[in-house]
Amino acid sequence: MKRVLSAVVLIPLVLLLVFKAHPAFFLLALGGVSYFCVREFVDLAKGHGLRPLETLLLGFVLIPFLAPPLVSFPLGVGYLASRFFYLFYLSSPFAFLVTAMFRKNLREALPDAAVSLLGLLYIGIGLYSVWFLRSLGDDGSVLVLCLLLIVWSGDISAYYVGTYLGRRKLVPRISPNKTWEGAIASFVVATSLGSAMLLHFDLIFNWLLSHNLVLVSGEVYQQRPLEGFPTWFIFCSAAIINVAAQLGDLAESAMKRGANVKDSGNLLPGHGGVLDRVDALLFAGPAAMLVFDLGREIFAGVFP
Repeated sequence: MKRVLSAVVLIPLVLLLVFKAHPAFFLLALGGVSYFCVREFVDLAKGHGLRPLETLLLGFVLIPFLAPPLVSFPLGVGYLASRFFYLFYLSSPFAFLVTAMFRKNLREALPDAAVSLLGLLYIGIGLYSVWFLRSLGDDGSVLVLCLLLIVWSGDISAYYVGTYLGRRKLVPRISPNKTWEGAIASFVVATSLGSAMLLHFDLIFNWLLSHNLVLVSGEVYQQRPLEGFPTWFIFCSAAIINVAAQLGDLAESAMKRGANVKDSGNLLPGHGGVLDRVDALLFAGPAAMLVFDLGREIFAGVFP
């Protein structure tokens, strides 16, 4: 019951943020999610006998989310800001390693720096990819909706089919409850739903726009981020996103099992921690960012 009640509250809140929140507020909301994810990731790492550089890791993850969106900067300033963040992230491995080498036990320096860098890539890029998709234009929010529905439908299908029809264990050493039947159901349902939404992308956006359910920047709408994408590429994109989501779920399960805990936290009643709720998204988001960006480059000749 707690799980259902939490979902009833969380899903409308997430959709409200995706469609109606100002870009800066949406970015801050992602920053709040990333904060709790980092804290839970650190706890899981400690369960493995590691000690991430928590303060430094939080700084590297949060600064891009706390900064104003780059698209709002004037020409020239935005370019300089993007170069700053490029150098900022490029310096992160050195910053982690230099900081870790001052720890008392030098045998911990390398693994602690390495797990800190992993946390930055895992959480920082995972959640920033959601911002990337939303910032592609006025209809970027529909791309985020497609991403979320691929993740959610795949998760729900895997759970119910695996529970009632599952016989063959998928990876029992990592997650004893996951089955091949559930994984296949997740792939079929999520890929079918995702492909249908992406193929009718403009129709969905125009319907949402006509009902004032999306936030737009002006009278001239920046539409068609999937312009020129062939049907086979859209199908493959949905399939790749689902596979990435399932791998993300398994990756977090492996971390929890290695740390000997059931949930990453207890912030969300019935759901565990925040990381438990976004584990699939942390893999699916970057996958979506890569395939849509690649598609724009190949089929539309656009590279943001």
